Amino acid sequence: MQRRDRAPPDGQRAAFSDGTAFVNHPPLERSRTGSTSPALLLVLVGTLLLGALAAWWFLGRDPQRLAPPTPAAKGTSAEPPTPAAVDAAPVVEASRTDDPAFRGALNEAAVIRVKDRVSGKIESKPVFELDGKVVNDRDSAPVYYFQVWLIPEAMGDPATAKGTLSPSHMRNGRLHLDHQLGGTYHLVVESREHEPVTKLIQLPYEGDLEVRLSYGTCVRGVVRDSFQTPLKDIELQLVVDLARIDSGFKPPMQRMVKTDENGRYAFWKLPPGTYALKVQLGGDELASEREFRVDPGSETMRDFTLERLGSLRVVVSNPLDQPLARARTALFAQNDDGRERMVRSVTSDLKGLARLEFVREGSYKLKVTVPGYLPHEQTVVVAAGEAFRDIPVRLELAPRAGN
Repeated sequence: MQRRDRAPPDGQRAAFSDGTAFVNHPPLERSRTGSTSPALLLVLVGTLLLGALAAWWFLGRDPQRLAPPTPAAKGTSAEPPTPAAVDAAPVVEASRTDDPAFRGALNEAAVIRVKDRVSGKIESKPVFELDGKVVNDRDSAPVYYFQVWLIPEAMGDPATAKGTLSPSHMRNGRLHLDHQLGGTYHLVVESREHEPVTKLIQLPYEGDLEVRLSYGTCVRGVVRDSFQTPLKDIELQLVVDLARIDSGFKPPMQRMVKTDENGRYAFWKLPPGTYALKVQLGGDELASEREFRVDPGSETMRDFTLERLGSLRVVVSNPLDQPLARARTALFAQNDDGRERMVRSVTSDLKGLARLEFVREGSYKLKVTVPGYLPHEQTVVVAAGEAFRDIPVRLELAPRAGN
């Protein structure tokens, strides 16, 4: 074997006696610290990042989406898979449809995961919608505002269970409950004016659901003046003697109402018994009925016609004769013991007008106050049957602090 000569300097060609030749290439350029050059490091890091992105792209995609669709067999139709949202829904107890978790678990799927309270087993069960209408039994008009309870039959007596559940509030005669578990329920519907109605229903419900509500025992009527004009904001007090309520019934909760813009008032869902009524304004009794009987399930009508008595119209203005709105205008009478008693209180409108109506004959003290103005007081005399005598009141500005 022939001996090779010493390797030539870097980058130079060398020839050996056996006819072979090679070039001695220089080693990779290194920095002064001996590490690989920055350009080579950047290339390596970039290659690793590209490889990671490619792996994420191919491994993270849904393989079912990439696969071609499987053709359906002849005579069959391809059905969509069960929504994955069902398995992701929170677990709720099937026997507690009022549980907040049940409301939070609602989704667009047709089933929901529920946990049986007895066995503890979790199952996916179907949910359904319940649609219907609620109307007045007298004229079939939609009930404007009502409450609905859907009580599982397993909870027992619906009258007792109703007190432990929160109702659904609905309007305009439309009853709609969605995402309800299938089963047997007591459907309870009532309103402020109507007696409760209970129906035993099965979900899913077949057919058209209609609930007809009837008025309960009530006292209602209209308050007018001598010109048959309806009177608004007249107070009516129901006088209740507990000893005169029929046995077995609880006393009424509603004891005071005001007339609406049509002069109407009503006391709804009263227990049968004997009552009295007082018609008042500002604590001043204008009319009354001392005793009348209310029978079970009846509508007792009591209308009242009030004499106008005396009426005052106070015109409130500032020093520039401009009207002052929202001026508190009150009329006070003096009791036998010398103390003052307010009999009327109103606020002026945008034109500065304050009307004091149904004032009995006598002498009163008129007080008018507006923030930023000095209070005004004067004595006024009201005559019987006096109709809207104008009383001008000009308020002076209150001095500012420090002046």
